[in-house]
Amino acid sequence: PQTVTVTAVDDAVAEVVATVALVHAATSGDASFNDADVSGGAAALFVPSQRTSVQVFDNDNARVVLSKGVLTVVEGEAATYTLRLGSLPAAGATVTVTITPPIAAAAQISVAPTTVVFDGDDWNVPQTVTVTAVDDAVAEVVATVALVHAATSGDASFNDADVSGGAAALFVPSQRTSVQVFDNDNARVVLSKGVLTVVEGEAATYTLRLGSLPAAGATVTVTITPPIAAAAQISVAPTTVVFDGDDWNVPQTVTVT
Repeated sequence: PQTVTVTAVDDAVAEVVATVALVHAATSGDASFNDADVSGGAAALFVPSQRTSVQVFDNDNARVVLSKGVLTVVEGEAATYTLRLGSLPAAGATVTVTITPPIAAAAQISVAPTTVVFDGDDWNVPQTVTVTAVDDAVAEVVATVALVHAATSGDASFNDADVSGGAAALFVPSQRTSVQVFDNDNARVVLSKGVLTVVEGEAATYTLRLGSLPAAGATVTVTITPPIAAAAQISVAPTTVVFDGDDWNVPQTVTVT
């Protein structure tokens, strides 16, 4: 057996399955192997057929490739992911990808840019999207925000509505990027010192403040209670400190005499 190798050309264009017919012909000094001399025509000379059908499957898809499906970001910090196209758009066409966070997420994250445009020159160059978590002063649980991507193009294969199976089929790994926002505030009371040293007849101080903003309208009352037996040793003033939304992060001084 003599081997014939058929190689599919690797281009950057998204295409449907192509079918190509390879036609065989034979010539020989033995007339029985010449196509024209075979009874019944050339087809009778080739088994199973004079034509070999070649199906060429594409390795390019009209898709937008996201580097990450899930992002993790801490308040006050940023995380990034990239976008690129999976194939070259049609000649002269651009592909515009928009990134839309939920309206309700405006207090949680900001996204930049919210629009990325690709063309025939940079279609495979990753473009960076930065997600920044808003640094507030409120203690919160982990928040999850979904960024939704959409594509529009003069090349219909890149338009969401034209993709078989819906827009989700156009985006890899997903049309949505899940952003998990972790809080950097804790509901806590922060003391400036854990140990005080004081000489009889003198005084020492430490401070208290909150580690995060209390809920709207709420106050936080901290009481300082020395042991009853220590009344002959020290006095403390004040023994009650109250914080609210205006002074929650302002250190309040406690004096131990």
